[in-house]
Amino acid sequence: MTALGSAMRSTPALALLWLFTQNLLTRGKMVLAAALTFICIILGVAIRQSTTAEPDVTSVGFVYFFGLALMVPVLSLVISSSVLGDLVEDESLVYIWMRPVSRATIAVTAWIASLFLTLPATVIPLTLSVVIGSSNNFELMLATAGSVALAVIAYSGLFTLLGLLTKRALIVGLLYLFIWEFFVARVGGGAAKLSISTYPSAALVRWIPAETLERWRDVDPLSLEILEERSMEAAMIVPPAVALICVGLTALRLARSRIS
Repeated sequence: MTALGSAMRSTPALALLWLFTQNLLTRGKMVLAAALTFICIILGVAIRQSTTAEPDVTSVGFVYFFGLALMVPVLSLVISSSVLGDLVEDESLVYIWMRPVSRATIAVTAWIASLFLTLPATVIPLTLSVVIGSSNNFELMLATAGSVALAVIAYSGLFTLLGLLTKRALIVGLLYLFIWEFFVARVGGGAAKLSISTYPSAALVRWIPAETLERWRDVDPLSLEILEERSMEAAMIVPPAVALICVGLTALRLARSRIS
């Protein structure tokens, strides 16, 4: 820890970012990211070669139902909850906590470190699946990349905080995702307004080409009815706001906790 201490005295934020990022680069997380990338490529090829489905509409459905509803939140949970959570579990966070570095700096760099891994691990394969599966629809590719990035920003902040709050972050996070995000929030109404996933999904709906949107409406009108209740302003503001609040709560928790 001597080298870390020397680095943290000179550039604490960069030293923390390097430490957090290195700790996240485990074999298990890399295998999971590679497996999800492989799934995205295979399904993209399957969509392109299908003779019964419209490629653009099917690609949008894939991004919505698999990407934003499952892949992004689960991978964000696995990565982000371990940034601080693993350090708490092995009791090594105390070495960082005792250094002359603000709690806000620890919280922000932990969130950024999770973004460094989660963003490329989700944006690239999901956008690639659209590139392969759609008819070279550039607007759809941008819509996919932008909506996935919004989702990652919010979920990474939330699950970084969760990893600090409980040693059972994976279990608690999966219960939250499967009970609230996947089921309760999908019935619409007030529950949907409290669901993180509806906001990046609403951005996806707003950004995809109008022709593709109308063809998707014929296939899944119920989902579009819920998503179109979100304004573009809300879709753009809520995910960063969730991340900001969660990072602030992470810093507050670090400041008020005795970590040993």
